[in-house]
Amino acid sequence: MKVTIKNFGAVREAEIELKPLTVFVGPNNTGKTWTANIISAILGPYGWGKYANAYSEGKVPFSYPPLEDAVKRILEEGNAKIDLVKFFEEFGSAYFNNVALLAPQWTQMFLGTRLASFKETEFKIALQNQDIEIKEILDSTVNSKFSISKKGEALLSALKESGDTSLYFFTAGSGILEKFPVRAIKEFIVSLVFQVIHRALYNFVYIFPAERTAFAILALSAKINRKTDADEVIKNDLRADKIFLGDPIVMLMNTVTQMRLIGSHAARIEQAKNDKRIENYLKLAEILQNNILEGHLDFSTPEPDPLREVVFQPNQGKGVDLDMPIVSSMVKELSMFVLYLLYEAKPNDLLVIDEPEMHLHPEAQAKFTEFLAMLINAGLNIIITTHSPYLVDHLINLVKAAEHNDQETLKEKFFLKRSDAFIPKNKVSAYLFEENTAKNIMDETGFIDWETFGEVSDRIMQLRLEL
Repeated sequence: MKVTIKNFGAVREAEIELKPLTVFVGPNNTGKTWTANIISAILGPYGWGKYANAYSEGKVPFSYPPLEDAVKRILEEGNAKIDLVKFFEEFGSAYFNNVALLAPQWTQMFLGTRLASFKETEFKIALQNQDIEIKEILDSTVNSKFSISKKGEALLSALKESGDTSLYFFTAGSGILEKFPVRAIKEFIVSLVFQVIHRALYNFVYIFPAERTAFAILALSAKINRKTDADEVIKNDLRADKIFLGDPIVMLMNTVTQMRLIGSHAARIEQAKNDKRIENYLKLAEILQNNILEGHLDFSTPEPDPLREVVFQPNQGKGVDLDMPIVSSMVKELSMFVLYLLYEAKPNDLLVIDEPEMHLHPEAQAKFTEFLAMLINAGLNIIITTHSPYLVDHLINLVKAAEHNDQETLKEKFFLKRSDAFIPKNKVSAYLFEENTAKNIMDETGFIDWETFGEVSDRIMQLRLEL
């Protein structure tokens, strides 16, 4: 998939090809984080929701005849169906590009800025054949009902079973127009169809902004929010109405709150029994804890509780529980990823991680680079921004190692000693942000030219020689 960006903050024009692992490097204030965040917004539920609302309200200059026909059939016959595979084949590329074209209208609110203007900003998306597998659409399921009140009869329902290409809509009986307006019917249909198409690209999008270390204390420690009512906890956690927060931060807080309120060990284990990929994510959480954190981190109770908090048990101090305010900065930094793997991770998620090297010793940075590659090989997608030469240099090693014939012997030379940390070059792209653009810095051999780091190192060395 290629994303074209024009007049977006420091970026005047750039074309970026997203791979399973996409790396943004470059000096500060060159647009790396903004670009990563806006891509995640367009391709995640935020973009889908904004576009679905705008389309339902007739605020976009493009129509999808199958959707309009479905509304008409429901009004006339009480039922309709849409072949989602055919819909995607005919409109998929146009749909995602239309979502991108609308994005400048909500970018200011998403980023949490009152001052920056995006009137001249343009985003475009060009899908490639391998971006969406029809299987993702076939495997999707929908079972949704629409009623006037929470306890009322479902006047309009939607159903799609796994393996079926069609999404079916049906009403509870005649006289539907007397119950709610045509616009409500259209919103229901549009929202569900766009959701299936959108999630066929990425199942869900999670943003881990640089502020995550602070929120490891504020959002993961129930002592900060000692309430007895779950609604009060949510209200206290998500204070976007009190503070003008950007949505990347609000989305992180939402994720943490959801895990605290509904994350269940028992439910996750049941998922793992039915899906080996979920089982693998739980194993990856153990690897992250044992080999990088050197301790175990989890909620204080295994089942949902609005008052539970995260505790850490270091391997060297068995039986000792540490709460988040007093753990090391590395544990705070990586805590969100442990919880994500334990409770949330699903195949084909997209993670956007701002500076994963923060607070990590160089050896821990190298280990985490290997771990990122393992996540990619386990079916996740990742965009990172980084200032770390250790991360970029070691990523080159992992790409080179993937080309070796005897990987099982070679793995012993690496930090985590795992061959699934080797990543093929066709799964990686790297871009240098500077001079108002983003330049591809990964060549055909898999080498990443990180001159932005090298120039600083050379200058420091030259000063040392002169002194």
